[in-house]
Amino acid sequence: MNNSIQPGDTVAVVLKGSPLFGRLLSIKGSKAVLSFGGQRRDQGLPLRDLIAIDSEHRFENSALPAPEQVQDSAPSARAVVEAWQLLETDQPGDWLD
Repeated sequence: MNNSIQPGDTVAVVLKGSPLFGRLLSIKGSKAVLSFGGQRRDQGLPLRDLIAIDSEHRFENSALPAPEQVQDSAPSARAVVEAWQLLETDQPGDWLD
């Protein structure tokens, strides 16, 4: 179990290839109960799938974006591959010249 994640924390998770932001409501064994922005239903997920993103609790009073808002602003798979290819072909220091 990841002891650094506690109820009330803002976390990220990837479901079906899409990133989501949620608020951790509770931990029950190895399962986490999350609330996602814009949804009325809580969802249980394996605790191991969560990514802690707000250890300093800067966003705890902020409204979370709805899943659709996150997906709309996430880069496409093609854009990620193109960025990776650029980084792979770029030599260290080239961008400083």
